[in-house]
Amino acid sequence: MNAVRYRWVVRTALLCLAGIVLAGHAVPAAAQREDEIAQLRQAIADLQKRLDALEAQQRKEAEQKETAPPARSSVGPITMGGLLQTWYATDSRGPDTFRLRRMEMSFSGSITPRVSWRTMFDLAKPLSLNVAASGGTVTGVSPNQASRILQDMFVSYALTPRLTADVGQFKVPLSMEGLRSPADILTVERSIMNVLPARNGRMGDARDLGLQLRTARPRWEAAVGVFNDASPRQNDVDDNNNKAVVGRVAFRPIVGTAGTLQIGVSGARGRTAAAEVVRDRLGGELSYRVGPHILEAEVAEAKDGAPVVKGRGGYVTYAYSFSPGWQGVVRYDRWDPNTAVGGDAEHDWVLGANYYIRGRNARIQLNVVRKSIGAAAPAYLGSSRTLVLTNFQTAW
Repeated sequence: MNAVRYRWVVRTALLCLAGIVLAGHAVPAAAQREDEIAQLRQAIADLQKRLDALEAQQRKEAEQKETAPPARSSVGPITMGGLLQTWYATDSRGPDTFRLRRMEMSFSGSITPRVSWRTMFDLAKPLSLNVAASGGTVTGVSPNQASRILQDMFVSYALTPRLTADVGQFKVPLSMEGLRSPADILTVERSIMNVLPARNGRMGDARDLGLQLRTARPRWEAAVGVFNDASPRQNDVDDNNNKAVVGRVAFRPIVGTAGTLQIGVSGARGRTAAAEVVRDRLGGELSYRVGPHILEAEVAEAKDGAPVVKGRGGYVTYAYSFSPGWQGVVRYDRWDPNTAVGGDAEHDWVLGANYYIRGRNARIQLNVVRKSIGAAAPAYLGSSRTLVLTNFQTAW
């Protein structure tokens, strides 16, 4: 018998016994025996003690479950995290659909106080292919390594209490929004510059294999690293001796009751393949948070290819929290994929609302996105359209 059913039976019995006792008072005193009343009262007291003991046991089990130790490896505890995002999207030029956008599972732990590790997989990531063609004929097909579910896998070494070295695959230090977890961005989707193809202007939210040094203080943080290719080589080996150098510095001149102001710069310089194909990045960021207000902005310039194609753009986002649960968001976003060509830019307006059921751990987002795209825009930007995006999220 489970606890809920047991409690119901006990309470029903208590009511029945109480009714018998009360009914006994209606019987003439001469026909009622004092010892029966005493026995009934004792039975009620015993049943109440059992009920109290059962409730105490349930509270103890619940407390033990909440404070249960984490999973352990042979050398220490393992921490598990996760992010689940299910989207419902409507497109004025395409089908309406539910989409399993993310199912990220992360695991991390420590080998010693100075050596730690982390790995993360996106189990909902769709696999894609690289297709080579010549004269309209397909000449080769291979898996796109960047579309594999492996996202992060690196080891961290605490060189000093303030300086850490990361070796493996992780996000390259570019863009404030790009480094942020998708569980924490204010809109359903990232800005244009952080969702572009890797070799066509993408600034942040990019992973590659390499080594970086990073440090963080209350007023500033910095990272600099050497990578295979600053994201086009995710989950893959390099095919040349050239490497990309990537770095970011962010300062917080205001921290306290007046709010938090952060300004920063980031950039990358890389050459790849025998043709010395360019992939350079330069960006600036600003964030100001005070009370219910959040203002964020970034600008970026990207150089790709041989010959070099220069792209440029940025975004401005404002969010206001009406209550602990409700937040309104508006964003203007622009990207010019080739500054040497006219009529190819994309302009986006995003209007949205966030409902926080339990902070980032459980929230629902709704965005209306109007995309205005020039007639000369490259195919990867698509065409002008209106989207309605809804994100149902849990994170832990």
